[in-house]
Amino acid sequence: MNISRLTVSFILVMLPAVVLIRDWKFHDRRTKNHHNITRIIIAIWCISSIAATIYVWVDSAQINELIEGKNTLITQNKNLSKKIDKYQEYLIEKDKEITELKSKAKKSERGIFTNYLPDGHVREVVGGSTSMKITWVEVSKQMWNLHNQDNFIELKNLCIGQIKKSPEWPIPYLLLSVALTNLGDKHQAIKNLKYFLEIAPTEPSLGYDDYRDQAENLIKKLQNL
Repeated sequence: MNISRLTVSFILVMLPAVVLIRDWKFHDRRTKNHHNITRIIIAIWCISSIAATIYVWVDSAQINELIEGKNTLITQNKNLSKKIDKYQEYLIEKDKEITELKSKAKKSERGIFTNYLPDGHVREVVGGSTSMKITWVEVSKQMWNLHNQDNFIELKNLCIGQIKKSPEWPIPYLLLSVALTNLGDKHQAIKNLKYFLEIAPTEPSLGYDDYRDQAENLIKKLQNL
C-alpha cells in the first residue's frame, strides 16, 4: 500500500481545517454567526479529509492488486514460453532425424555412401569410385580456433548453424557439447554428446576413435556433477 500517498493526501486536506480552527480560537471579536459558519466549514473539511483518505486507501489497494495480477501473468507467460521452447527443440530434433534418414535412404538407393571426416573433408563412394571433397574444412578450422580461444558463445552459435547445414557431420555436435558444458547447460550437452556417439563412425580408418573416447569421458564427468 502506498503510505506516502495516504499521508500527503491527509495533510493536504486537513491543513485548511487547522488554519480555520486557529482562526476561530484566536479571534473572539468575531460574531456568533461567523463562528457557526467556521464550525460548519471545519466539519466539511474533516469529512472531506476522511473521504479522501479512504479513497486513497482503496485506490492504493486496487493498484497493488493489479500489480500482483500482472506479476502473476508475467510468471505464467514465462513458464509457458519455456514449455514452448522445449517442444520446439523436440520438433527440431525429430525433423532433423527424419531428414537424415530420408537422405541416407536416397543415397543408398543410388549406391552413394558418404562419410564426414573429423577435419571437414567429405568422402563419397559411388559404386567402386571414391572421391574426397573439402566441403567443411574451413568451418572445421573456425570451430577449433573458437574452441582453443575459449570463445564458447561464438562456438555454440557456429556449431548450431553448421548442424543445420550438415546434420550428418558428427564433429559440430561434439564441439557444441563442449560449448554448452562451459556455458552451464549440462542437460543439452549430454544430449548432444549421446547423439554424437550415435552418428560418429566406429571404423578406425575414419579417425573418430579419440573423439568418441572424449565424448564418453565427458558424459561420465557431467553425470557425476
